[in-house]
Amino acid sequence: MVLQRHVGDECTRGRSATGIRARCSRIGVGLVAGVVSLLSLMHGASGRASVDLALREQEVRPRTVTRDPATGRWVEVAPPARDTPEGDLNHIRALLAERAYRKALREARGWCRRYGESHPELPAALLLESQSLIALRRFDEAHEKLTVFLNEYDGTRHVHEALRQEFIVAEAYLGGARRRFLWIRMLPGDDVALQILDNLSVDFPGDKHAELAIKTKADYFLRTGDNELAEMEYVRLLNDHPHSRYHAYALRRAADSAQASYNGPEYDEAPLIEAQNRFEEYALHYPDQAAGEGVGGILARIREDRAAKVLVTGRYYERSRHPRTAVYYYQLVVRDWHGTGAERDARVRLAALGVEPGSAPSTQPAPPETPVDEPGSAGP
Repeated sequence: MVLQRHVGDECTRGRSATGIRARCSRIGVGLVAGVVSLLSLMHGASGRASVDLALREQEVRPRTVTRDPATGRWVEVAPPARDTPEGDLNHIRALLAERAYRKALREARGWCRRYGESHPELPAALLLESQSLIALRRFDEAHEKLTVFLNEYDGTRHVHEALRQEFIVAEAYLGGARRRFLWIRMLPGDDVALQILDNLSVDFPGDKHAELAIKTKADYFLRTGDNELAEMEYVRLLNDHPHSRYHAYALRRAADSAQASYNGPEYDEAPLIEAQNRFEEYALHYPDQAAGEGVGGILARIREDRAAKVLVTGRYYERSRHPRTAVYYYQLVVRDWHGTGAERDARVRLAALGVEPGSAPSTQPAPPETPVDEPGSAGP
């Protein structure tokens, strides 16, 4: 009996341990699945972050305040009564503030039918309609309506709000929102977004969204790796808006984009020269920021790259059996790029060719005996 009880207890403990391990295993699997789901949600949310940020900007405070000239204090104004044009518009704004977007859209369209196209508040109603569409993520419809609106009401006080909404649509598309095709949101909206940004910056240069549109477009190109177009847009921002609040940002990004456009010593060094000029200008205008960001080290790296470009050209002519031309470029490295790694290598090659490294190069390279193509499209 004692032996049976002992065996039975061991079996019971074994079953309990097995059950605990099974439950722990299920818990572990659940935790892993939860982490995977969370990571998936975070990955999807990152693409929608700019869209959600843009939608939060749609929330409108339904309260209206005005400054009392007698007391100098801000006082709340009673909202207009319902069943009047102004009162119904105020009601639509309240619905948007409450995030009742579908009802706000119905009310805005009903307002247009009820009060007609001749009412002076029609532009405000149309903008509330497009605002509701944006909140519902129906960006295609909103963009179409805003395009028509800007054509019809250009020059009015409502243009700034229309441009603000257009910019939100562009940011939503660049943030990953899809355009509809056959009633399915499946097409990327990047091309439409870039066109919207172009229209904002070209057609409305005096609006504050113009410079923001150029910056957003440049950031998009930089983010997608199109460095040449990014540099072009940053320089455009600097030229079109010289007193922009983004001046320091654009100047630094223009320099970064130019440096990233350089493909190596076998290619044209024009991007390096442009980057050097931009970094030097940045250090001149913003010395503290440049020092903190290590711009001095970046300029030293650019100097090394430019010296390597000349050295590679000399090596090319040496391999092509044009030693006199090779000597000319090696001597240029020694003369113009003192202290670089390329200078040390150039001295070694000059010694191997039996030329004194300290001798000055001639004003023109010795012509090669046969025509050859120099490496790089623009030469050293």
